[in-house]
Amino acid sequence: MKNKPWLIALLSALATSAIILLAVNFSSGEKEITQRVKHSYAVTDPQFQRSMSALLGPPLVGGNRVDTLLNGRQIFPAMLAAIEVLPPRLAQESSRRRPAR
Repeated sequence: MKNKPWLIALLSALATSAIILLAVNFSSGEKEITQRVKHSYAVTDPQFQRSMSALLGPPLVGGNRVDTLLNGRQIFPAMLAAIEVLPPRLAQESSRRRPAR
């Protein structure tokens, strides 16, 4: 490799890029709301959706519904019911559930 210093430089650059990419991926977390947000709009106001989308990143999509579920007794039945109505292919790819007995 004495006659190929460009190869060493290329491999070093690739290794450095890979390490930096991994470090950035593992260090950046989800966005968190760290300050109390004063609400200026009702949930039904169209401006509420725009402001929440700007605050949290991904846009809110029409046709979705939000329910507050407080514990496992509320969460798991709702989650399993949502999985049951998925198309079969999507249900196979997005859930890990045991086959029905």
